[in-house]
Amino acid sequence: MESLNRLAAQAAELLAGHPGPVVHSLECGRGHLDREPDADQAAGVAIGAAVQRRLAAEQPRPPLLTPLMDDDQVLVRQPPSAYLGYLRRHLPEPPRPPVPQSSPVLRAIAAVLHARLLALHPPGGLHRRAGGLFLRLPDGSDCELLEDAAGARITGGVLLEAALLVYRTAPDLFDTHFRLRFGPDGDVHRAAAAILDVPGPAEETLQRLHAYYARFTAVTDPEAPDSGVRLLVDQALAGPPVAHLNVLPDYHASRQHKVRGLLGLLRLPVALLSLHFSVAGERVTLTSDRVTPAGDRVTPTS
Repeated sequence: MESLNRLAAQAAELLAGHPGPVVHSLECGRGHLDREPDADQAAGVAIGAAVQRRLAAEQPRPPLLTPLMDDDQVLVRQPPSAYLGYLRRHLPEPPRPPVPQSSPVLRAIAAVLHARLLALHPPGGLHRRAGGLFLRLPDGSDCELLEDAAGARITGGVLLEAALLVYRTAPDLFDTHFRLRFGPDGDVHRAAAAILDVPGPAEETLQRLHAYYARFTAVTDPEAPDSGVRLLVDQALAGPPVAHLNVLPDYHASRQHKVRGLLGLLRLPVALLSLHFSVAGERVTLTSDRVTPAGDRVTPTS
């Protein structure tokens, strides 16, 4: 516990006097449904609680707590209700309903971002490898936009993270649209959590989840982005630049760097701050960038 307190204090100090823009949302203690809460999740939540209190005291409003849960694994050992309960016990403000990585809402936003990328940049920066569609980033590294690009067209992790940041900019806007459009079935994140909460064979859970998600295929195809979701993305990004804060173990640093590169290519007015921690090393580092309303970015600093 003492080591967690030290990590949390380091993180809060790193954010002292953050120059802005206001940190609009915070993700910490990312949940992995295939395992019980571990040391990294505990550290992420402890750091998140400390920085949330710091930002609430220094900003006009506290950041929205927007948890993400990794449901890519079939086996569920930490169901969404247990994950949400864990966050509620340890965070100073109640979090929003957890967003599953498999969310059709995120994939609908990702489809719009994919089209935006193709409109802003010639296809010369795209290439296929091992069935996936890859993008060359400004630093020379590659990120996978789509897995199985000729078949299932599964959204790649970096593009999905960018879509999550757009969602976090105006979550109520997207949630309301899906409820109005799809009726009771449109409360996507609560419905997915309810399916994942039901005990039973993993294969049956996955089948129920896929059957539910099939209702949203009209808006999740990256080759045919939905016009309604496109309008939502434009509306969410129409205001001044916003900042989002992620609290993640340090092995996520490389992907967060790629996310910043993709945000720059997409010219999104979204700044990403990342607090990366090592439980074993008892250290926390901050990486951030600044962005103009036009989407121009200042080189990240550590």
